[in-house]
Amino acid sequence: MTAMSLCQISRELLKRPNEPLKYLLTIRFSQDHLETLFSRLRRKGGWNNNPNVLQLKWSLRSLLMKNGVTASSCANSVEIDDTSCIVRKDLPLSKEALKLTTAYTQLIANPSIYHNKAFYYIAGFICRKICKAIKCTPCATKLYTLASEMPNLEGNSNASFVNRKNKGGLVASNDFYIIIEAADRELKKCILSSTNSVTSVSKQLVHKVQTAVCEAVKPNVFFWIVNPLFGKCVPSC
Repeated sequence: MTAMSLCQISRELLKRPNEPLKYLLTIRFSQDHLETLFSRLRRKGGWNNNPNVLQLKWSLRSLLMKNGVTASSCANSVEIDDTSCIVRKDLPLSKEALKLTTAYTQLIANPSIYHNKAFYYIAGFICRKICKAIKCTPCATKLYTLASEMPNLEGNSNASFVNRKNKGGLVASNDFYIIIEAADRELKKCILSSTNSVTSVSKQLVHKVQTAVCEAVKPNVFFWIVNPLFGKCVPSC
């Protein structure tokens, strides 16, 4: 839409003999919705400006799975309203989607016996990744504990998977396990008490879970940080 074409359309609509318009909202001629869609497609391809047919197909499928299109804060277009560019959110779930949603809810309500064992393994993985990013050497040293050096780990039922897989290099962390277990508990509570679809997670839900987890685990994890015997290294982190 160019300025010349907009002026021509305005003259035709405002001066037409039959029911001419009193005014014209030029913002309704905006192509930002289309630009937003193109921006999202380029992002899906690693900012690929010329995707092939297969790349476009999978990019569109990914957008459909995420239930809508949202413009990037750095894009050259803005969202004028809450119009959904691809899908309608008010449509009821199909039978297949409803079946999957029901199965997902049942899985959340009745987790496997290996649920917490997997969390303990994941806690060690997260601990290892975070230690690589921490610049404070005392904190990283205190966080990083090999499973083979963790006391009383053999008697911990939640660490049975770690003990089975460990060949000397796995990391174990009770503090990170407490955080993950609390996050899972709070997220499960929010999802099961929600009347909306459990397939989407909003920013409000994430913030609610984060707040609840911080309050739940505050007195139980990383107590050595405020321990004066360990030293005040936190401000330097």
